[in-house]
Amino acid sequence: RPQLVKGNMQLFSVDQQRSQALEAHAASFATFKVPGNENPSTLICFASKASNAGTLTSKLHIIELGAQPGKPGFSKKQADLFFPPDFQDDFPVAMQISQKYGLVYVITKLGLLFVYDLETAAAVYRNRISPDPIFLTAESSTTGGFYAINRRGQVLHATVNDATVVPFVSGQLNNLELAVNLAKRA
Repeated sequence: RPQLVKGNMQLFSVDQQRSQALEAHAASFATFKVPGNENPSTLICFASKASNAGTLTSKLHIIELGAQPGKPGFSKKQADLFFPPDFQDDFPVAMQISQKYGLVYVITKLGLLFVYDLETAAAVYRNRISPDPIFLTAESSTTGGFYAINRRGQVLHATVNDATVVPFVSGQLNNLELAVNLAKRA
C-alpha cells in the first residue's frame, strides 16, 4: 500500500549500550507498580500499523523494560487498534500515558483517539477528536489527559470525565473489573 506511512523507531538502552529497532509510529514510557514488587516497572508502549502480505495490522504493545530478577514482572500485553473503514490510511502520530488513570492515549494523524488501559491493554474508548490532522501532543499531568494541536492551530484538551468513566466502563463495556480499577485510580 503506497499510501501507508511506515513507522520506524530505535530503542536505545543506556545500561546495556545497545539499540533495538521497532516497527512503530508512536511510543511512550510509563511506570507501573506490579503487585508483589516494591519497585515500579518501566514499560514501553508503542503503536504500529503495518501491511503484511496485503493485510493491514494495527497493534498496541505494552512491554516491560529491564525486568528485575527474582521479582514479579509485568506480563507483555498487546491489543488491536481498530480503524474504521474511512480511516484505513490513518496511522498513530502520538502517544501519551496518564499515570493518574493508568491509561494509554493513542492519537492518529486524522484525529482519532484510542484509549486503552495500561495494565490490561483493554480498549476503553475510541472517537474522533479533530476533523483536522493532529501534529503535536503534550501530557497534561494535572488532569490526567493531554493537549493536542491540529493543523488549524487549535489547541485541544482531552481527559477522562471522572463522573462518567466508571459507569461507562461497567455499563457500556461490561467490564466490571476495569471499572473498579479505574475507580480506585481516579
